[in-house]
Amino acid sequence: MINLTIDGKKYQAEEGQTVLEVAHRHGIFIPTLCVDEAVSAYGACRLCMVEIDRKGRKKLVASCLYQVEEGLVVTTQNDRITNIRKTVIELLLARCPQSEGVQTMAKNWV
Repeated sequence: MINLTIDGKKYQAEEGQTVLEVAHRHGIFIPTLCVDEAVSAYGACRLCMVEIDRKGRKKLVASCLYQVEEGLVVTTQNDRITNIRKTVIELLLARCPQSEGVQTMAKNWV
């Protein structure tokens, strides 16, 4: 088992799991379009961005692709992440204005 921290709480995960899978399993909300089983995770929408701290270095990653590592520290909500998600949802809404899923997300995020 791999030990990691998400939003200040410690969790365990199996090797090979993504940050998004672990977060969803523990009821931590990360918005994404690939949460549906019919859509494979490939990181294109960038809606599921989170900030990771690995050995003192912080960076943004797509949680649907990033596999958990021992000692990983993940932040799912902060101003930087919120601004990125708002920008992404605005772009998706401009591209797909008739999509009910995108409209719902836009109401919750913008």
